[in-house]
Amino acid sequence: MKLFLLSICLCLTVAAAVVPRRTRNREQFSKKDEQLLKLASYKRVFKDEPVPMKSARLTRDMVRPKVTPRHADIEVKPFQTRLDHLTPTDQRTVEFQYFLKDEYFITDMGGIFIYISDGDVFTTEFLETGLMHDIAINTYSALVTADLRYFRNNLPTENATVDSLRFLSAEQMVADIAQLVEEVRDELDAPDANVILWGTGYGASLATWARREFPDLIQGVWSSSGIYNRTLLTHEPYESLSRTIREIGGDECADDVANAFLEFEYLLRTYEWFFVEESLDLCIFIWDFYDEEMAIASHGLIEMIQHYFEVFHFHGVRNFCADIQSDSREEAFDAFARWVRHVFTDRTCLEFDYYQRIYLASHETWEDIQGLSWDDVDDMYPFQSRPSLYHRCTELANLPLTVNSDSLFGRLIQQEFWFLYCSESFYGEEYDYTELSGAVAALNQRFGGTQPGITNAIYTNGELDPHVSFGIHESAEDDSHVFHIPHHFKSADLHSISAFDSAEVIEVKTQITEIVTRWVNE
Repeated sequence: MKLFLLSICLCLTVAAAVVPRRTRNREQFSKKDEQLLKLASYKRVFKDEPVPMKSARLTRDMVRPKVTPRHADIEVKPFQTRLDHLTPTDQRTVEFQYFLKDEYFITDMGGIFIYISDGDVFTTEFLETGLMHDIAINTYSALVTADLRYFRNNLPTENATVDSLRFLSAEQMVADIAQLVEEVRDELDAPDANVILWGTGYGASLATWARREFPDLIQGVWSSSGIYNRTLLTHEPYESLSRTIREIGGDECADDVANAFLEFEYLLRTYEWFFVEESLDLCIFIWDFYDEEMAIASHGLIEMIQHYFEVFHFHGVRNFCADIQSDSREEAFDAFARWVRHVFTDRTCLEFDYYQRIYLASHETWEDIQGLSWDDVDDMYPFQSRPSLYHRCTELANLPLTVNSDSLFGRLIQQEFWFLYCSESFYGEEYDYTELSGAVAALNQRFGGTQPGITNAIYTNGELDPHVSFGIHESAEDDSHVFHIPHHFKSADLHSISAFDSAEVIEVKTQITEIVTRWVNE
């Protein structure tokens, strides 16, 4: 009998140690972290009826870049550029391609409008629609776009090893743009046609820098939500996004978002991996054993919020807040997870697997990299291709943090996460983030940061854009113009003037049209 009782006690002891229960782990974890102690009352609420939602669903078709391959009036043309523009003795060349729409072009009358891609986000959409397309029709101008080097079909090297990626830099890309301008002028037999560059995000930055470096080739530039002030680590994007949620959605909404991210961390720390997986419709559960797993998931959730706001702007923020506050019975994380499931319902599941991202970023053959279709990466928020991630880890940086910040998004994203992400994707233990810090400083110095000092420039900024502080807000140069668009996030001005536009957006688009038209005719 004693032996039997001893066996039962031993089994119960082992079960208590092996099977983690929520209450037990709450006690353990609260001793380590007083900030999560208040979550000890967290409870699940199961509802019999669905909650009405105001937020529109974000489908795949709404977020995928629009590409029209070999459309009847879009031609694919080759052009030659140097492999290494920065080494005078290296005269090797490579062949890239560009997309040309010249059906409106009239020699000696029209200009050449070149859209510069936003990193690895390539699209031909703006050759067929949008504000510059409308201006092209009225000014008899040609429309052009191309991939940046190392993306899609513009591959300068045989593979994507770290050594092969050494020709990937902003300076090399700017020089490619100059080569493209000369090629398009030759193709159209229009050596005197005025060339106008435009772009958004990083593409806007490259367009501005190309105007700075080659003013004789490029007549003017329009930068929509360009990023110019680079830094190694930054709290600003997520703090800005947090301020927007508080100012538009109110203090209660902001507090709910903050609690949702704290509860998210709490659930992971207390081994509620499967509950989190089910709540967010994850492809695989998140282990709390690895800080990088929790960081990539937190980063992905923040980027999902930001992406939704970039599509729906001011009204997207209001609907987001209305939805996560629509049922007072819910805990903050449950309400947020419900919003995620509703808005991103057009996906099988959400992929926040850190090591899957490392695996994909480690592909070194172009066949493997280009074999990643949109269906492969649609479930990943955010996803960066190997060349894009390399560029960020070696020059562009602006690595966002939540730790020790005033943002609403917890404290899981620390600098160690970013350095580990870069090192495991490329360099291993040899990765030195101080070299990245030096490269960022050199980039700002090379192109002037937020003072590029160029004439014939238009800078537009969405006042709600989390990256607006990295843009250009004033310019004293001749014929340079700065416009701020209230109640909008990134690049609300790229599309055609519409009856659905606000009066402020219509005014900015009208002024852009007048300025670009004048540049073409000068």
